[in-house]
Amino acid sequence: MKEFFAQNKSLTTWAIVAAVIGVIVYFIYRWGKNNASVGQVTLPTDQPGTKISTADAQAVRSMSQKLYNEIDSWFNADDSVFSAFMAMSDTLFVAVYNDYNSLYFKETKETLRKAISEVDTIDRDLREGIENRMIRLNLAK
Repeated sequence: MKEFFAQNKSLTTWAIVAAVIGVIVYFIYRWGKNNASVGQVTLPTDQPGTKISTADAQAVRSMSQKLYNEIDSWFNADDSVFSAFMAMSDTLFVAVYNDYNSLYFKETKETLRKAISEVDTIDRDLREGIENRMIRLNLAK
């Protein structure tokens, strides 16, 4: 075995270089996967660049947290939370989508749309209504 390595020093060197490059590529891939994010969707308003009010921002954060708790629940999800989400204006609906994704995407690796599509403990018509509205608003799956 020593003779093989002595005769093939360049082969051994290339094998070590290839292994080091492989390890580096693996860590870059893992870093990129852990730092993935979902882009923010523009709020559907008449005036581009319009921000929501502080009161609306608090309602958006509250709804994002409630949705996460219901989606993450091991028991039957509360339809009233999803109904309240569905009752929001398009602007707030999209703001909740953006807020939920910015808070929980790195942890769950799912957008709000994907997470809701996988909840089977809420009313089917309500879930389909939310999914259809997300499709209409071009919210990513």
